[in-house]
Amino acid sequence: MGEDQIVLAPSATGSITLSSLLPQPSPHSPSLNHTLNHTLNHTLNHTLNHTLPSTPSNTTDGHDATPTPPPHVRPPKYHYFASRYSWIWISSTILILIILHLIRTTRHKRRLKQSLDRRRRQWKSARVSERDFALEELEQSKGGWVGRRVRALGAGWRNVMYMRGFPVWLYMPETVADAGFTVLYTVVYLFFCLHRTTSWFPARGYVNAANQLGVMSFSQLPIILLLVSKNNPIASLTGITYQKLNYLHRASSRVCLLTSWGHALLWTPDVWEIGDTRPYLLWGIAALTGFTMLWLTSFRFIRRMAWEFFIVSHILFSLLYLIGAYFHWSRLSYWVWPAMLIWAFDRCLRFIKVAYINKISPFIQSRLDAKKGKRSNRGPKRGVKVELLEHDVMRVTIEREGWSWKAGQHAFISAPSLTSSPHESHPFSIANIPTSTSNAASFLIRVHSGFTKRLLQALHSDVEEGLPLLIEGPYGYPHSLDSYSTVVLLAGGTGVTFTSSHFLQILQNAASGRSAIKHLHLVWHIRHVSHIQWIAPLLNLAAEYATKAEQTGAGVDWLVDIYVTKSPSANEPWPPNAISEPERGGGGLESGLGLADTLLERIVPDPASRSSTPLSFISHSRSHSISHSRSQSRSHSRSHSPAPSYRPDELLTPKAQQVRIPLLGDEQDGYEGAQNGEEEEDAGWGLTMKAWSYVRWNKGRADLREIVEEDAREAEGAMNVSVCGPVQLLQASKKAVREVSTMQSTREGLMTIDFFEETLGA
Repeated sequence: MGEDQIVLAPSATGSITLSSLLPQPSPHSPSLNHTLNHTLNHTLNHTLNHTLPSTPSNTTDGHDATPTPPPHVRPPKYHYFASRYSWIWISSTILILIILHLIRTTRHKRRLKQSLDRRRRQWKSARVSERDFALEELEQSKGGWVGRRVRALGAGWRNVMYMRGFPVWLYMPETVADAGFTVLYTVVYLFFCLHRTTSWFPARGYVNAANQLGVMSFSQLPIILLLVSKNNPIASLTGITYQKLNYLHRASSRVCLLTSWGHALLWTPDVWEIGDTRPYLLWGIAALTGFTMLWLTSFRFIRRMAWEFFIVSHILFSLLYLIGAYFHWSRLSYWVWPAMLIWAFDRCLRFIKVAYINKISPFIQSRLDAKKGKRSNRGPKRGVKVELLEHDVMRVTIEREGWSWKAGQHAFISAPSLTSSPHESHPFSIANIPTSTSNAASFLIRVHSGFTKRLLQALHSDVEEGLPLLIEGPYGYPHSLDSYSTVVLLAGGTGVTFTSSHFLQILQNAASGRSAIKHLHLVWHIRHVSHIQWIAPLLNLAAEYATKAEQTGAGVDWLVDIYVTKSPSANEPWPPNAISEPERGGGGLESGLGLADTLLERIVPDPASRSSTPLSFISHSRSHSISHSRSQSRSHSRSHSPAPSYRPDELLTPKAQQVRIPLLGDEQDGYEGAQNGEEEEDAGWGLTMKAWSYVRWNKGRADLREIVEEDAREAEGAMNVSVCGPVQLLQASKKAVREVSTMQSTREGLMTIDFFEETLGA
């Protein structure tokens, strides 16, 4: 190579100087020479960096260093696009849930229409007996060989995915389907986090897992806040209530926490080595600390013991994470702002709802006050009644003009004057349904620590009116049960509020010809006999709805099974014979029950008939075989236990008498006797004799498997089991359905059993 030849090659740093190519700068024109030198250097380096391969430099330790792109060349930003691709996965999941909801809704409407059409044909044609009608409906419901196999597969899938769960002490009763979705969600996001990455640590390449994990954690923020908001559109589109969508919220939150910690751990070595304490790193540490504390304070046992602390800490730690994430890397603020807007919109909308429903603004007047020319008296104290039913149970009745709800929904109750935090509110299921004359919502509230205890302490008597309570709602997607043939409602304690509203809704719809249900069974576990007074007005109203349904030819065979799990003999003497003419393996009936004979005289006045009638309240119950007509099923009905062997009215306390105050618009939906000018005779605990005749008393806990199996064997179509109560009752109900509705029993002709659980507050 000659000395006059010039070889252009990149230097160790990837740049080439032109000092040897240009003449020495002239002292007469230094600025011109400097400008020319700088321009040529920049142009030549830019050309060579895009045309010549990079040449690694030799380091002092003998290893090749990783090539570093020039500063002015932007590195690949795949992780920004991956976070957007992940929303395709989220949108696809929501779309699948919407499609499944549409399928369920269509199937429900079609099944209801077919059942109502067959019932109308049966009642119009005198040639079609009820037995033939029942057989026809049963055969059409069961379908052929293929239909049974399809239902068997559905039963097997349900038993594996939804009827089995994991320990409940962590978050809540979590099924295999919930856990499976969480695992799938996590795997998909980890794929997006690691796809096309060239290294784990940030110092060894621009496309690294550390940065991509951080970006993916940002992308979770909008969906996390959307799923936890009370007014999100996903619940309406998918038919899943926001508290049921909680498993999606938990899945996305876990992924966000996992990716945040992964991002932090992979960055820690480099930050620790150089001792970097720049503000953006400190904000990142604050955000991660807030999210970790948010996770630690969300365990189930904390929610159960300190609900107010859980709510306050959840809000504070969420704000800490959002603010810290924003200042940690503001380039990704387009994920943070939507999350904050979703949260703020939900809070504002909830505030507007509270102000409008409760008329707490002087600009919001009720229509009645407007007509009278009066200003509303800021409404929170109007239409509020709190009754102390037991030492730890209250019934709260709140009436608001223009407010309505459906069976199975719930509302939030707050009392700003009794709480230190203005945002504190608690969800409670609504026990009744609105009528044409009253929209007073009734709640059964068990006293615990916190809000309910303060509400109890605010009472000055067993019945208190005018407490400043605010109501918000209703919330929860209302699931209709009218398309089923048989419905079994299982409840424990105050969980009866959820089942009682469905119970009333079914009988009300049957009275108006809008329900296909034929068999309705309510099973309620209570501690003491007197607890039936909690829902006495509801059972009285249910009896009247049932009578109206029979008059329209759409009668429902219904029964209320009461299981008393704790009955001290000193307070509640139990009859020696709980069940007569046993259906579930009980013993026979013996005579000589003292004052119980007096109650029998009130039911069967004729001595001749009474002598041959067992001491049990037998009426309006379904037959054991579809070969008997509806009228025959009344005479061969389920047997009921006799009344306790003492006069129930003797045990009524003043506060127990309060349950007989009309709360549900009885002036229009009054009982038949009252409409005829006759007062309905009282059977005790606020129950009319008509309602009492539908109640059967049992001692101890129910054998749920036996109950579900018996009702399933008698079902003439699709069957539903709905439950609300303690976690132990939820698990026992799932086990009963799982053992009764197996793939084999479904192939043999057992009808499909759909299961629904209410886990409000779990």
